[in-house]
Amino acid sequence: MKRILFFTAMVGSLAACSTQQQYADHSELRGEMNTWSVTTYQDDHVAAAVLSQHTLFPHHFKANSAELNGLGKRDLSILIDHYVENPGSLNIRNSDTPKALYDSRVAAVKEAMTNAGVNVAIGNDFAGGDGLTGDHVVTVLDAKEGLSAAPSVNGSDSDSGSGSGNSGGSK
Repeated sequence: MKRILFFTAMVGSLAACSTQQQYADHSELRGEMNTWSVTTYQDDHVAAAVLSQHTLFPHHFKANSAELNGLGKRDLSILIDHYVENPGSLNIRNSDTPKALYDSRVAAVKEAMTNAGVNVAIGNDFAGGDGLTGDHVVTVLDAKEGLSAAPSVNGSDSDSGSGSGNSGGSK
């Protein structure tokens, strides 16, 4: 009888160990799946942002160099992958980069794109397009303020006739 109880206890212990091992493996797999899900989700959004602005900035290059840094290589890779099947344009912002260095950067990017079989127009426009003129932005903001007037400083909705009409509060 003691042997049967001992044997039953051993089988129960082994079963518990096996079950714990299965759950440990499952937990590890779940962690890997979660990591993959988050990374994939992030990568998709990063790619969408890069494609939306279709612009390389001075911070995409090594300092005082025409060589792309890690961020620049990643973003250019995303753009090249897209441009292989979809035509478009690429902006390389000059900012305060000296002309000779800027020209070298444009040439380096053109070479990388040509090597990948991509031929797109390269310009020095704003990220995402031409943007809006300052006058147009002011017009849009004025119209927006007219639609949803901010409360005055004292909390009432009436206008006292003084001040700029902006209480400094959040909208």
